[in-house]
Amino acid sequence: IAGWVRDESGAPLTGIAVELETSRQRFALARASTDAAGRFQLIVARGGSYDLAVSRERGSAARLVVRQVAAGTLDLDVTLPSAR
Repeated sequence: IAGWVRDESGAPLTGIAVELETSRQRFALARASTDAAGRFQLIVARGGSYDLAVSRERGSAARLVVRQVAAGTLDLDVTLPSAR
């Protein structure tokens, strides 16, 4: 699972925490931080339903349900609300 995290204006966000969790137990399977281009990549061993938690150190957060039913790459574009 890979993608970009941007703010509401479309600008890339650097250093944003991205975690892939099991949908049932909230156990982190993989963690990453966005790079200078706002890009992240997480390795998933098998298909399934997961929660993707995206958050700033202080402030806004987003949670998405991700269903990856087969092997391969899933690209996501996440917009994180402005920090308040």
